[in-house]
Amino acid sequence: MPEAPGWTYAYSDALAMRYAVRQTPLGPEVMTEDKTAYTAAEVKILSMSGVEIAPGIHAVKRVFRGLIVDAERKKI
Repeated sequence: MPEAPGWTYAYSDALAMRYAVRQTPLGPEVMTEDKTAYTAAEVKILSMSGVEIAPGIHAVKRVFRGLIVDAERKKI
């Protein structure tokens, strides 16, 4: 994973790969070494559990390229 300005890099033991974090006005965004991107909103939802991204969640996100949402959000 080539390093880019504005990103902080780390290694995830849970995912067994490097990832990068960039601070935005909405919160941190994450890009994994396999090019799976997590928006600030997704990071916020996933961080509520207090642990790293689970490999199963990451696999689904990588394959389907969907958006992780909070199932408890109030419907408008």
